[in-house]
Amino acid sequence: MYNGTKLIINPAVARHLLKLGYDIIDIKPDKFNPDRTLFIFKWTKDIDETLKAITAKN
Repeated sequence: MYNGTKLIINPAVARHLLKLGYDIIDIKPDKFNPDRTLFIFKWTKDIDETLKAITAKN
């Protein structure tokens, strides 16, 4: 079910989205891997396209 959020697990990608002005809703520890952090962003129409462009560069 759609809940209006986008989950990001890569800190570098999360930082890039923040620099571009996307709104972060929450930061949580990963329940299954305590070494990871989950970044929860507000979903927008263009966030998926932005993510494709960011990951294509890396």
